[in-house]
Amino acid sequence: MCHKNRNMNLYHPIILQHQRQPIGFEKRVDAQHIENAYNPVCGDKYKLYLDFKDDTIHKITFHGYGCAVSKAAASILSAKMIGKTIHEALEICQSYFNMIQNGVLTDDENLNIFEVARHFSGRLTCATLAWDTFYQFIISDNFASTK
Repeated sequence: MCHKNRNMNLYHPIILQHQRQPIGFEKRVDAQHIENAYNPVCGDKYKLYLDFKDDTIHKITFHGYGCAVSKAAASILSAKMIGKTIHEALEICQSYFNMIQNGVLTDDENLNIFEVARHFSGRLTCATLAWDTFYQFIISDNFASTK
């Protein structure tokens, strides 16, 4: 889709829906792994609660506070990753980051709505906060040592 024709509205109806009714918005102190996602620039702060079975993401939830974009991105991450293998999750994350950074759209419209964030430099971190925290954890030595 040509950049000129893309809607430059950061607050797409799907983002607002996920902000009002987020998927996976739940504290779980008994989760296998709890990761902190924090953006010191704007104050968005979430905890990601992660559970794995073998090489599959069994459950992912989040809790905390932030803007509509960061909350919606965390909500869509929660919905998208359940049941995925680590390999699949890595591919989805890489596609998401490529879309955010370079405008290369994915095959998932729910992810593509965040592409507009790349045109708002102050919102890039909002769109990637939960995703980057999740990605950094699953590629980390800490995760590898728990498998």
